[in-house]
Amino acid sequence: YARATLPEEKAYLFTTSINWVPPPGLKDAVAFIIEENAPLSLAESVFDFEIVSEDESAAEIKLSVSVLPKNVINAYVTLFESALITPISFDLESRAIARAVIRRGDKRPHLIINLSVNKTGFYVVEEEVVQFSFTPAYGVGEDDSYSSLDNLKAEMRKVSAFWNTRTDKSGKLEKKIENVILCGLAGSNKDFVEK
Repeated sequence: YARATLPEEKAYLFTTSINWVPPPGLKDAVAFIIEENAPLSLAESVFDFEIVSEDESAAEIKLSVSVLPKNVINAYVTLFESALITPISFDLESRAIARAVIRRGDKRPHLIINLSVNKTGFYVVEEEVVQFSFTPAYGVGEDDSYSSLDNLKAEMRKVSAFWNTRTDKSGKLEKKIENVILCGLAGSNKDFVEK
């Protein structure tokens, strides 16, 4: 039996607010908005969601929703079963990493930079929920080199600028990223930490 992670670049992650609905109706309410926010039909997708916050006075729920194509899930299930492993659950790479590197109860905004082979994941976590994910197709080389350090810095600045300039409905700036966490294959490389 295994609990497995799925690659971030196969998923669509979005944060949205919906009108408040009772908990039993929440899954149906999210299903209703999948096609508006991901380039998949509901019939060809599998989705999950986490509640970011609930505003009772506005009768609103803020959610982080992840959507994957059914054929991707089926391919992973087939792969595991061919190895005689029964998958119990799947989670996105960003969510699994966030749970591993951010202390429970820490609701501050964090930027996680996950340096992997040939890809780098940028994940913004706030209220203990991954709310933004971006995975460009460049990362650490097989020899632990990183030829695109300037690209990494530029992408980090873009993600930070995007997150730090968000406003709420009243026009007030929302919380800014307070912490950057570097992890993954080259997470302890001095070149990255110093830059």
